[in-house]
Amino acid sequence: LRIGNAGDIESPKYPKGTVAQQSPQPGVKLPRGETVTIWLSTGPPMQIVPDLSGLDWNRAAAAAKASALRIGNAGDIESPKYPKGTVAQQSPQPGAKLPRGETVTIWLSTGPSLIRVPHVIGMTEAEAAKLLQRTELRLRIAGEDYSTEQPENRVYWQDPVENSQRSAGSTVRVKISRGEEPGPWWQFPIALAAGAGLLLTAGYAIGKTVNRKPGEKKGKLPTRPKISVRRKGVDSEQEIEVEGDVSAVGSALRLRAIPDRGEQEIAKIDDNKKE
Repeated sequence: LRIGNAGDIESPKYPKGTVAQQSPQPGVKLPRGETVTIWLSTGPPMQIVPDLSGLDWNRAAAAAKASALRIGNAGDIESPKYPKGTVAQQSPQPGAKLPRGETVTIWLSTGPSLIRVPHVIGMTEAEAAKLLQRTELRLRIAGEDYSTEQPENRVYWQDPVENSQRSAGSTVRVKISRGEEPGPWWQFPIALAAGAGLLLTAGYAIGKTVNRKPGEKKGKLPTRPKISVRRKGVDSEQEIEVEGDVSAVGSALRLRAIPDRGEQEIAKIDDNKKE
């Protein structure tokens, strides 16, 4: 007898390349020299692998089952794209073909890699921005306000706080200090200490410097003399902001304490200019 190939057919029973079907069936008698027709197996029916990306375990298993396939978990991997607990990677890739009943291997996402937020309180805006950029985070100025904790132009508040964990590209909000808030204004009448060259008010001694014009009578005070202020009886000098006309006894004078900002001159008012 002879054989003739009639083509290929899918067969879950016979391996690829082997005879999966024949005609006539075994046991039938044929004349000498006749042909037995055969069909070679292409193996089990092939299934197209579905895209399981972004699905959780239960939904991925259901999608694979609908394609007559199974899933197997190969482990967990970090993924900035897919949420924690969903499929981040698979093998074979979507669109590939697998025999019915074969397994699609998946890796579940642990979410994006997390970065520890650094401590930026006490830094300038530029310093904080540079540090956050190095750690793949972004800076956002949430405002400015007075602060007793940090000097002027320094970060006194941040959110999220130090050592919090955030994904790359997240924003850290900060607030910038304007220094300590100036004290309230106090208003007092003033008295001229004769011959002492001092204006006195409520425990403060205000030394005056008179810049006289040529021909001006001695003893005449300008409308806004140049003045400096020191608290009497206090070892350390308190910087004071002064407002008002100090040209005559009985004039109203307002004083306001200014927070200490380090080595600075005592506050002075020269005519309309404050130095």
